[in-house]
Amino acid sequence: MNNLKQWLRSGVLIVGASTLTAFAAPFGTYALDFGPRFLYWLGAITAGWAQWSLILWLICYFTKTDPLPYIFCRSLASFPFALVMAIEISFFKDAIGAPGRPDLFTFLWILGIMLSFCWFTQLVYWSIANHAAASEPPSGGDIKIPFYKRIPLNISGKLLCLSTEDHYLRIHTNHGDGLILFRLRDAVAELDGADGMQIHRSYWVSRDAIERCEKNGRKTVLILSNGMQVPVSDRFLPTLRDAGWLD
Repeated sequence: MNNLKQWLRSGVLIVGASTLTAFAAPFGTYALDFGPRFLYWLGAITAGWAQWSLILWLICYFTKTDPLPYIFCRSLASFPFALVMAIEISFFKDAIGAPGRPDLFTFLWILGIMLSFCWFTQLVYWSIANHAAASEPPSGGDIKIPFYKRIPLNISGKLLCLSTEDHYLRIHTNHGDGLILFRLRDAVAELDGADGMQIHRSYWVSRDAIERCEKNGRKTVLILSNGMQVPVSDRFLPTLRDAGWLD
């Protein structure tokens, strides 16, 4: 469900940005009628979004052993993204014979927009985090747990649960959820000492987050304080019983 919402949100943003850019008609695209101009920018911005996502993923992937703050990853990704987009726009202008500024101007223009966007949204996230839970410690209050530094600032708060999504890890706190590029087994290792446990190959749960335990046939499900229903695999059932989680 979270993935569907993200895709829908991205689609709305892409269409909106394409419409505004088509009206503005930058980089010589005013030579096209509005319909073809809108379709061009829809394709260009969609391709740009895909390229941005790939570049950001690669940067996060190659720095995962010593992770950079996410805002630094986004800022760093802005440079190769602006270069690629400037090259693509240059080819398009040559193809349609459109006039335009030098390619260096295009690169700097895109770079400026991306850096402004990255830092503006980060400042918004920081503002939200400061108002929602600026001083609230993660679950258990122990800031020495290494994994806690990976929790995005905009959802900073009590850690409730971790769940895997492909190569990503979704972090659930009492202030929302967010994705990071990280493996669950590495997260479990960094959470050593926290009052929580891996209960499934795809889930780690904080003990404080558990509202109740339910049986659904032969399956055991934990109901969390945020409403999540997390399955417990047979492999981890004995460990949970020994720890008194199912009492």
